[in-house]
Amino acid sequence: MAKEKIITGIDVGSTKISTTVAAVSDNKVSVIGVSGNVISKGIKKGNVIDIDA
Repeated sequence: MAKEKIITGIDVGSTKISTTVAAVSDNKVSVIGVSGNVISKGIKKGNVIDIDA
């Protein structure tokens, strides 16, 4: 059995931010966590406008 690897995906957009966490082992991917969508407050049209938001 191969060592399990943990990978994450982060989607940072102008309207929302979401994440997914998955475990990869033996060429199988198991999703182990998904965030709810969080409103993005510091990004507009793909640009960071307020880093502290």
